[in-house]
Amino acid sequence: MKSILIAGLLFTISHTIVFSQSSSTSDGDSWREKLKAERLQVGLLLQSVGVFSFQDDNFNGGRRFELGATRLDLRGTLESSFTYRLQVDFRRSPNILDAQVGYRPSDQFHLVAGSFKPFLSADLDPSPAQTDFIDRARLVGAMMNSREIGMTVLGKSGRLNYRFGMYNGYGLQTANDIRFFYTARFGYVADLNNKSVELGINQVNFLGQFNNGGNEQFGISGNFQFAF
Repeated sequence: MKSILIAGLLFTISHTIVFSQSSSTSDGDSWREKLKAERLQVGLLLQSVGVFSFQDDNFNGGRRFELGATRLDLRGTLESSFTYRLQVDFRRSPNILDAQVGYRPSDQFHLVAGSFKPFLSADLDPSPAQTDFIDRARLVGAMMNSREIGMTVLGKSGRLNYRFGMYNGYGLQTANDIRFFYTARFGYVADLNNKSVELGINQVNFLGQFNNGGNEQFGISGNFQFAF
């Protein structure tokens, strides 16, 4: 009798565990479908940063812990190929990073207007969640603002991709001197033995905040990326 009760109890427990796992998986899939729908995709990014040095007390601002990126990202594609994105950072106070609307009838053409990353350096393209280091190369911040207000046309055709942008040149500031900050980028992606190699060339017309002399200045640079 005891063995029958024990066997029945074990069957009940195992059945409950299986049902709970099945229910949890079902709920997870349901939430994933709701948060990753075509019309609304929700993203959340949380990072913590620690700075420490055994020898230098003032290394990179001194030993400390702080918050990294703390962001809520909403994006989607609506009817008639219209797109939108709103990304807010809560690190110090609610701060709008991306506020853009766009039109993308195909992969070959995508028009974006609003506040977003200027498509110049390939190192700036990935989100903080996709980068190998907590900070980007210092040269990226010296060349451009991390966000600009303006308009960009981008797309790809086969292995070729392009980006043309026109911005105020003052980041997210409302200041404007009636001159624009122009960017252009061309890229080509090649496959070599199941490895990806991307070659690109960038051209920029420095105006606004990055041009203290008042005259137009041009810069041309290239990028090379190799992915295993």
